[in-house]
Amino acid sequence: MRLEPRDDGTFLFPPSAYSDVASYADFWTRVEISDGVLANITKGYADLIRTQVSNLGVNWSHKYDYDHDQELHHGSESSRDTARARRTAAWDKVKADVYTRCPEKIKAGTARTIARAGQAVFYRSALPDENHDELTQATMSIL
Repeated sequence: MRLEPRDDGTFLFPPSAYSDVASYADFWTRVEISDGVLANITKGYADLIRTQVSNLGVNWSHKYDYDHDQELHHGSESSRDTARARRTAAWDKVKADVYTRCPEKIKAGTARTIARAGQAVFYRSALPDENHDELTQATMSIL
């Protein structure tokens, strides 16, 4: 028995080589992506962002609490309450800034395009070396 390599590929197992950027782009814009794969990608992204924000929160809290020790832990109950409210507002601003740059979730309508772009960058080694710059300079519209 002889197993011939197939060059049609799938989203998770794309072809191992392409002749040029055009054929590479054509593959990544056409390949089917199952709903299960998209669900895994969107859940994984949401979990990653949640973990990163949680880790940031721990580090941010340590620094903020150290820098504001006096107002958070000394003085009247009323002044400590005010300091804690300022702390909460400051953290909410930091989180909002993070979520402006990195949304909490991938929207269902853009998940497929984001998945395609991610895989296209990840598997770029299948292109001839001289095409890598052309690929990384290309843009993909998310409508």
